[in-house]
Amino acid sequence: MSMGNKKGTGHQDRVAGSMGEVEVVCPCCQTKLLADAATGVVLREDRKKKPTKSFEKMLEEDRARREASDDLFGKALASEGHQKDLLQRKFEKALEKAAAEPDKKPPNPFDLD
Repeated sequence: MSMGNKKGTGHQDRVAGSMGEVEVVCPCCQTKLLADAATGVVLREDRKKKPTKSFEKMLEEDRARREASDDLFGKALASEGHQKDLLQRKFEKALEKAAAEPDKKPPNPFDLD
């Protein structure tokens, strides 16, 4: 294992002391991990703290999320209403067709083979 920065990999390794510990910095979340070089067990983890949001910002995000979910619900409800009307019209047409041809039996699916 090499020590120092590895070019092109985006992470750092360094030996933290004579005890054979290795410190690694995650390129994604900038978390520092201190691991035992011999066993690979993580000895310490130092996560970078996320910046806290203001209460007003969180309320605004919540309102936006609620509005988006209300819009989606409204669209789904309208679509369901249209679907109900469409199925009702199809059923009425099928009843009219059956009333126009009362002697004709529907095809038997076993006769189609």
